[in-house]
Amino acid sequence: MRVLASAQEGASTISECFFAARLITPGDDGSWYDAWIKVAKTNNARGDEALEQGGVKAATSDWLRASNNYRTAGACL
Repeated sequence: MRVLASAQEGASTISECFFAARLITPGDDGSWYDAWIKVAKTNNARGDEALEQGGVKAATSDWLRASNNYRTAGACL
């Protein structure tokens, strides 16, 4: 719920939250971690690509979401 609520401020997207949720097996902390790491790595790569293309604003938006996703992945550890 925390990550979903952060969509309003740009720290996540609703679609990313639902994507990660589909990958999570209830009661399996490892699947929680894996799901959010997958989303984080995708956002991080998008940020790197955006920066290479000169899109600083897009890159920072992608990296903000990636950092939130990495933090969320660690919440179950």
